[in-house]
Amino acid sequence: FDEINTCDSMDLLKSLFLDKKINGKRISDGIKLIGACNPYRVHSEEMIEKLEKAGLGFRARDTQSIGQIPLRHLVYRVHPLPLSMDVQVWDFGNIESSTETQYTYSMIYNHLQRAGIFSDVIVSLSQVFTELLVKSQQFMRNRSDEAAFVSLRDISRCVRAFVYFFQLHARIPDFHRRVQVEYNQEIQERNKLGTKESDVNYRVLDKLTRSVVLSLHVCYQARITDRDAYREEISKYFKHPLSLPGGSRHFELAVQRVQNLFVRDMQKEGYIAMNNALTENCFMMIVCLEMRMSLFMVAKPGSSKSLAKSLVVSNMIGERAPVDSLFRHLYSLELLSFQCSPLSTPEAIEEVFERAKRYQNSVNNQSRIVAVCLDEIGLAEDSELMPLKVLHALLEETPSTTGTSKTIPCIGLSNWALDPAKMNRAILIRRESPDKDELIKTARGICQKNSHLLDTLVTGLAAAYYRVAQPIQRPDYYGLRDFYFLLKMLKSVSDQLTNEKSPSIVERVVRRNFGGSDVTDENVQIFIDELGWKTSDTTGPPPVLDMVEECLAFQATQFTA
Repeated sequence: FDEINTCDSMDLLKSLFLDKKINGKRISDGIKLIGACNPYRVHSEEMIEKLEKAGLGFRARDTQSIGQIPLRHLVYRVHPLPLSMDVQVWDFGNIESSTETQYTYSMIYNHLQRAGIFSDVIVSLSQVFTELLVKSQQFMRNRSDEAAFVSLRDISRCVRAFVYFFQLHARIPDFHRRVQVEYNQEIQERNKLGTKESDVNYRVLDKLTRSVVLSLHVCYQARITDRDAYREEISKYFKHPLSLPGGSRHFELAVQRVQNLFVRDMQKEGYIAMNNALTENCFMMIVCLEMRMSLFMVAKPGSSKSLAKSLVVSNMIGERAPVDSLFRHLYSLELLSFQCSPLSTPEAIEEVFERAKRYQNSVNNQSRIVAVCLDEIGLAEDSELMPLKVLHALLEETPSTTGTSKTIPCIGLSNWALDPAKMNRAILIRRESPDKDELIKTARGICQKNSHLLDTLVTGLAAAYYRVAQPIQRPDYYGLRDFYFLLKMLKSVSDQLTNEKSPSIVERVVRRNFGGSDVTDENVQIFIDELGWKTSDTTGPPPVLDMVEECLAFQATQFTA
């Protein structure tokens, strides 16, 4: 019996395990029962505070509880075991460091041996890679957020990711040349801007080191938000046969270059701002689907989760991609979507996975991936039916005789963190709210090829939104989508922007997108201040009825580029 305490029939299980009876009838002595369960444990106050800030955050409600404890305050969404069963519980405890190191080395060595491509450096590479993974595991466990929950699954995924990235150089004949082009473009951009940075950070990494760096990013770095500390720590342990001369900064740039390489060949409609969030979301989705690994994305609304999904689906078309596109060498994708809610049931989630499996078997094509997308998966965590418990089995990887995974990969999009038992069965990516530089980059991407006057307003608009969105009085009342729609509305009327008319037009647009509350006037004043204007430059607030009629008359097509 797996996950025995996720159901609410503990009395029946107690009778079965202790009394050896079911419905009053004794079972045969020849039947031996084994149950696996996660502990009924409450998060620390510090962890609860961290989780409430992850993505959109959450506030536990009394109706979402097991006993007296809210569901989201539990480390695992489980029921407590009856006291009479405690005598039969065997606590595995945590894996010892020395044991984990041995397991890690064994996993790495066996994976590399099966891959058959590292025979000349397999021992030295296994030793260095083992140290990198053990240090990564230790770094994560010392954290006080959901990234702290790691296991041997993470090590196994990281080794598989390393082999994937190394073999990608052979699948895409000119992959190394494409990376070199990215380096050259960065050098030209650096020289153009006059940025002072060591030339060592612009050296092209060898295939071996690049593959290790990318695998560490996918499996470890992407799950945390304060990434500088991780890079500083882990870059100390790159030794022969690996070479990372630029240390932490070299690690960061190497990841950015490959991410940019993946998204550069994407076919995009209109003016889509490929900011850091969208670029990384697309990259992570592509490589996880390619490896047939599941991925959970946790971030606030407006963090480009759904947009990334749409771009990946429209570009992963295999041989139908343009001849010179990187995507022509990748697998094609068929994605089945399921909208989660607090009313979702285990049966409904199982059914969508079954449909995916039937479709995968029907096409019987190794170059096509069939995956499931669970949209708003965090909402299903609030259900007392615990529908996501079925993911424990559905996401468990079952390698086939060819070495690939038979598991249907899952993309989970969430505004909230899930419990560790689920997140540990997939790769996790978390994103915090963007900083001012990221907002400016996004704004320029949305407003590209528009009037010069609008371009001059971008920095002030981004700085104003950054102030308005600070979660002081009303956490997350205004979000990134409000900022994006403000930019798109200004873009739609950019031909009307003049030095005289701009203040009044901007005020009207701000009231449309940052109104609806008792601080609307304060928001308008913040935008006016950041743009360097005076209140007297505007014509004042328009009549409310005019605003309502304008909203109703505004065509949806004007929001598209």
